[in-house]
Amino acid sequence: MKPSTTVIGVATHSFAMLLLMGCGPSQEDIQTMIEASNDELRQELIAANVVDSEEEKQRAAQTEAAKPDWWKSMEFLGTLDGLMANYEPMLTADVDNADLLSCTTTYEFDIDPELKRRAKSLLKQQKASDKARYAKERAFEQAKWTQYQLDYAWKTRVVEHPTVYACKFMGRWILPGSAKYASFNTKYKCDDGLYNDIKWAKYSDERESTSLYTGRPISEAGAMSPPVLMTYVQENALTVPDRFHCLVSDVERGAANQAYIYCRGNRPSGSFIRVSGELGLIHRGDSVSVPLKNSAHEAGGVLSKVDRTMGTSSQKVWMIDAGSQTLVQEEPASCPTRDEILEGVANSR
Repeated sequence: MKPSTTVIGVATHSFAMLLLMGCGPSQEDIQTMIEASNDELRQELIAANVVDSEEEKQRAAQTEAAKPDWWKSMEFLGTLDGLMANYEPMLTADVDNADLLSCTTTYEFDIDPELKRRAKSLLKQQKASDKARYAKERAFEQAKWTQYQLDYAWKTRVVEHPTVYACKFMGRWILPGSAKYASFNTKYKCDDGLYNDIKWAKYSDERESTSLYTGRPISEAGAMSPPVLMTYVQENALTVPDRFHCLVSDVERGAANQAYIYCRGNRPSGSFIRVSGELGLIHRGDSVSVPLKNSAHEAGGVLSKVDRTMGTSSQKVWMIDAGSQTLVQEEPASCPTRDEILEGVANSR
């Protein structure tokens, strides 16, 4: 929408009439007409921009409404990836003396024994600092995926820390279940009597239970907090869909009465629904949905990131957990029946 020229025309006409009447406009008259013209033109421009803005909003709403539900679900997962893109470990300050020696040459060390002696101490501190920092980063990498969850039962997620016994062999502790030292990773194997310098002993005392998502003792104020992903969702006022929709690319049987429904879409790729319970026939191309928002599960979050082998490598992908009774077949694909397939196979011979 463009502003009309009516306002400008009115001002011009008034100016011409004043001239015809033989009374030239004063500077004040001219200024008044200009101000009136500018004000009215300004209002028309504002109205035009509002209309354009509303039209853009309507077009955007129409585009959004035209997207299939499964597409919106994949976009939602992509948004979650964006929220967690800058999730980094909060590491405590470590000793860092490397810059002190960044300009020092070997020659300086040779002519200054005192500097060389002290430098060794600094380098030793730096090495210890690097080792501690690496340990923290490694621990973060191992634990961070726990935070990639929508877990509506987070208030119940508690980690117990009972007394731990392990095998002590020549000053080294071999924890129960250790794959590297399978010969000594149980009490029976440790106490087999073959070695004198090996014994089953207390490795750590029982300690207070901690929150799964903060790692802090549950008695501390604020220790029971949701996963980082849920905090980011709340901070960014992101709306979680009531249901997750999936355009089926394949279905596989899993262990313990489970099935995996893989979803089409590559942004992000590899997403799937893990269904527990008896599952009816689902076909490639079907559109299905399962509950998402406020869906609480006993074993873990309704949405999480897990390892999935794709091709020759493993990568983290989104997994939605659901019971078979909650799955809805929204739009079945047009597929040949079993009899039609068998008949077609027989006729092709």
